[in-house]
Parts: sequence; C-alpha cells; structure tokens
Amino acid sequence: MIFYENDMVNFKEQLRRQILFIENSCRIYDQGHAEEAIRIAVALRVLFHDTPNSKSILHHLGSKSIFLLSTADLAKHSNEYNLALVQPLVKVTDSLTEQTMSCIMTPPLDDPRRRELVLFQTWWRKELIVQLENNENMNRRDLILAAANKDGGAHVDEELHPTYDKLKLGAGMEVAITLKRLSTKLSASFENVHYASLRQMAYEVLNSPSIQQLSAP
Repeated sequence: MIFYENDMVNFKEQLRRQILFIENSCRIYDQGHAEEAIRIAVALRVLFHDTPNSKSILHHLGSKSIFLLSTADLAKHSNEYNLALVQPLVKVTDSLTEQTMSCIMTPPLDDPRRRELVLFQTWWRKELIVQLENNENMNRRDLILAAANKDGGAHVDEELHPTYDKLKLGAGMEVAITLKRLSTKLSASFENVHYASLRQMAYEVLNSPSIQQLSAP
C-alpha cells in the first residue's frame, strides 16, 4: 500500500483538535451543563487510551512518558471515603415558604490542595481518585472509560461499571441537617461526583506543561 504525504495523519494537529474539544466542553460545563463532562471523557480517551485495535494520540506522538499535572488529594484515613478530585458544596434554603437543601460536588480547578507533576502512567492508572467502601476504587482511566464507553459518550450499556454507577447515585454519601426554627429535617445525597471529577481531570490536562508543549505549533 502506498501512502502519499498528504494522506498522513498529523497527530499534533489531532492533539490540538482534542484540546479544543476539551476547552469547549469545559466552558459549557462551567455555564451549568454538568453532563458535558461526558464529552470531556471522550476526548480524554482519544488522547490517552490504547487498545489492541487502536492507539492513542499520545502513543502516536511517542509521548507516553510525559508528566501530567495531578491535583488529586491522596490523603486517606482508614474507613473513610476519598473523592480525590472534588470538593463538596452544600446549599440550604430556609425561608417562611421553603426549606430545601442541595449537595453537589464541584471541581476545585485553580484551588486544589495539591499540585504535582507525575508520570503519565501514575496519573492514568496508579493514583486512585475514587475510594469507597469495600474496595470500590477507580483510577482516572477507569472513570474516563466508564463515562466514554458505557454512559453515552460513545456508547450506552445496559449496565454501568458498578462503582461508577454508585458515583452517579451520590457515592453513598448523604448530608442530613435539622433546621431548628421549624425542627425540619433535611437530607440529600451528593450529585455530580463523576461529572466534577472529569471536569477536574480536564483542568489537569489543560494545565500540564507537557501537553502545552506537545500542542504548540
């Protein structure tokens, strides 16, 4: 088979395209459309995931040994959950006509507890960014592929990864409070755990010097 120069794939240009996709999805996410995080997962899969039948853009660029920014808070105490890429936000409304509470997870973006450059394979596979009870753990690769391959990014499965499914339902975490004025009890599970984690991964990638250098013209 003969390949002509104009037929060859420009993988640096493909890298810039995926980065643009991620930037656009981050902007939409930040406007209040959390489900756009699924598109972030698809772009991250294209950048980083290798299979026997297809290779990632990073592989084609010969750059699987680069360093990426990690903002994961890896501190974990025995018998406690750890959602390493997100932080909780609880909102309570207590008025004469309404008593409500919402609990969402948000990405810290520019304000994480930790900023460290780590090898790609550490970022991709070794750091656990979800640790729940009964060894229900996920690394970045697990979460990205669950969202992209099973939850509507590129395909919809009848059954989701069990830990990912638990994240969608609040990761088993719930906040309960009692409003003293009316002795009203409110409770809510956390929302957007998986979406916020993917949004923070996008932040990490976009702020990794190695990715910026690879995508430079």
